[in-house]
Amino acid sequence: MIKSQATDAFTPATVINVESRLVDEEWLKTKLCQMDLKDDVFNLAFISIILFNSGTGKVEVTPDGPQYLKSIGMLWFDSLPTATVIPTGPYIWHLGHIFKNSIEFDRYEAFESSFIPVPSRLYYDTPSSEKPLSGCRLAIKEIYDLKGVRTGCSVRDFLPLYSPPEESAFAIRNFIAYGAVIIGKTKTTQFASGEGSMDWIDYQCPFNPRGDGYQDTSMSSAGSAAGLAAYDWIDSSLGTDTFRSILWPASAHGLFGLRPTHKVLDNSGVLSLSEHLDTVGHFSRSVDSFYRLGDAWFNGTPQHKFQLPKRILFPSEFWKRYQTEYLASVVEDFVQDLEKALDVERVDYNIESEWASASLSPSHIPLKNYLATVSGLSFLQVKLLTLQQTLSTIQLYDCYHNNAKFRDDFPIVNGHPPYVNPMIRFKWKLGAQISRESYEEALQQKKIFHDFLSSNIFGPDTIMLLPVGAPWPSYRDTYHGVYY
Repeated sequence: MIKSQATDAFTPATVINVESRLVDEEWLKTKLCQMDLKDDVFNLAFISIILFNSGTGKVEVTPDGPQYLKSIGMLWFDSLPTATVIPTGPYIWHLGHIFKNSIEFDRYEAFESSFIPVPSRLYYDTPSSEKPLSGCRLAIKEIYDLKGVRTGCSVRDFLPLYSPPEESAFAIRNFIAYGAVIIGKTKTTQFASGEGSMDWIDYQCPFNPRGDGYQDTSMSSAGSAAGLAAYDWIDSSLGTDTFRSILWPASAHGLFGLRPTHKVLDNSGVLSLSEHLDTVGHFSRSVDSFYRLGDAWFNGTPQHKFQLPKRILFPSEFWKRYQTEYLASVVEDFVQDLEKALDVERVDYNIESEWASASLSPSHIPLKNYLATVSGLSFLQVKLLTLQQTLSTIQLYDCYHNNAKFRDDFPIVNGHPPYVNPMIRFKWKLGAQISRESYEEALQQKKIFHDFLSSNIFGPDTIMLLPVGAPWPSYRDTYHGVYY
């Protein structure tokens, strides 16, 4: 057997578990081919050193085995003198020690760090009922707590102010228990509050890999969406949604995105923008990975008994701006395909008419007017922000008040107010003008509208098709209003 050569260089190496079998050329060819097909980290550069692991320190190798390995680039091989089980896969060898190592460069600036450690898929067992996400590589939005890693909320002044969390967010703990691997934290807007690409100051906004590479990333889960769209070494990513922050990035990046029903999933350990609106959720590139992650995440949550929809509501009023020369046929083809798949015809639906006919005390007020109260703001401010929605009152109030501790703590330590991006300062100014009474009124309006939807529109057998995203190109260097 060829023994190890003395060197202090860091050298690519491959560990191969052989158990108690005979190692010959035919078996090695099959094994290396299987490893190459399964893994996106392993490649022939890692066969410079081959380390066989039998669990006993003894390996029987036929002469044609080393000859074959030499022919494809092996320098030397040995057996590991240990009973410790080390997973098959690529490693780095240095002075008798082996290290897991694979670094990917984040050229689209989706992550907080430029280089991301990505473990080999060969290190992990096949998914099972106990570990349904075994080896699943997850990128997580920055506002999820990760044990030992500071949560910075994309604010440079926030990052050093507080100690790293002593435990991970509830969702992260569960995913790790299910076998998932957290590979890094992705960028978000400050405090996960919506900002346009041009509003990012403390950190550079991620780049959207779709189209010409300069499309807007859209909303606060921008990094999670951009990273997943850009890199096939990420399997799925986690975001949050307060005000379309999963739905719009999913649309902008061509991904599947899920904003679950509010409070169905536990979001403890995740920064709160507004407890009345926040929910955690995920992105995936394929239906299979989308289902796989969701199935694990929703395990143990209350759910309706599964049944295919028997009613498709199509609110044509909402689709008018998508009736362009190109998009009209795309939308129609999709709806027709859905009708065929479900064997159900769409129903042209008008939610305003449904509201007007409902037996609710405020239903005599047109729905658009009922949900357009943003008390305390001038008409101009409302028009500039398109804040003609009850939800905006809730979000702006919470955005201001939930960050009061940070605004108080930072000057005590540093002697001056913290810096935040202009858009956040603008939102704080608006939020400070909203009274508690207006806030409570908005919460009541939200509850009434929720009850109306639950009682009059949505049941387990009903779905509504709603458009998400802009029907035209949206560039990262262009404003679509003063603030949007």
